[in-house]
Amino acid sequence: MGEKPRKLLVMYASQTGNALDAAERIGREAERRGFPASIVSTDEFDASSLPHEEAVVFVVSTTGQGDSPDSFKAFWRFLLQRNLGNYWLQQVRYAVFGLGDSGYQKYNFVAKKLDKRLSDLGATTIIEKGLGDDQHPSGYDTVY
Repeated sequence: MGEKPRKLLVMYASQTGNALDAAERIGREAERRGFPASIVSTDEFDASSLPHEEAVVFVVSTTGQGDSPDSFKAFWRFLLQRNLGNYWLQQVRYAVFGLGDSGYQKYNFVAKKLDKRLSDLGATTIIEKGLGDDQHPSGYDTVY
């Protein structure tokens, strides 16, 4: 019997569409490498089912002065529940890629706090969080 193919969930939270574009690029690259990928906005995902995911890549933007995109707010509120515990995501492996602008004081604030919270809930990071910067001459692609 063959092994069940691993699947990748790519979740994004975008205000202007840049995080969606990056999430789609990640999804295409995963498919090219033989990993079936699903791309879903954080506001279309049932956060209570997150512990059942094998591997998740989060692509999140930070807007204005450290604000999260509207599509991220309910998902984030769910993750902040105290009853989730330190082992709630112990079976989940994840990566975080942030889109931000280092011209702002709270540069990539959403990605940084998401990475910390996922770790606090017991998830295991696949790779160190990536912090894309609109101020870089090549844009966020340099870190991507």
